[in-house]
Amino acid sequence: MKAENIESIFEEIKSERGDVADIHLAYRNFPIGVKAHFDFYKLVVLEDNDSGLERFEREYLAWKVSELNKCPYCISHHKSALEFTHTTSLSTSERLNLLEELALLVVHEPWKTPALKAEFLQSFSPSSWAHAVFVAGYFNMANRLAFAENLEVESNYQKMCQ
Repeated sequence: MKAENIESIFEEIKSERGDVADIHLAYRNFPIGVKAHFDFYKLVVLEDNDSGLERFEREYLAWKVSELNKCPYCISHHKSALEFTHTTSLSTSERLNLLEELALLVVHEPWKTPALKAEFLQSFSPSSWAHAVFVAGYFNMANRLAFAENLEVESNYQKMCQ
């Protein structure tokens, strides 16, 4: 990946998300990391794909992982995104319970995660399983990025959570 000018990366983020979140601003001295982080976030969390995992379910998993990791920055952002996306969700309580169980395992006992797969696949597709694991793993990383810079929630964070 070629190094890009951080300002052009921030312009891209702002044009797509309404503003640049502090989780990106905090790492401005590592432009390749900011670009990779944002691109991965878009692909795994924001963009609809054929995995069968709804945006609401992805945000629910983001919120649960962040809650379990006690990351106030990510909790605030993804609780707001949950509120924005819940009106179009068709997710069932059974699916949400499985996502919560996945979050718990990924955060606290990741080596036990494979034991959940068979039960998970009764309500989700194999691609949804893979997607959910990517989302949970991503938020474990994002929570740690937020903690490492002691990020506080921006005053305009809700604008970026749609």
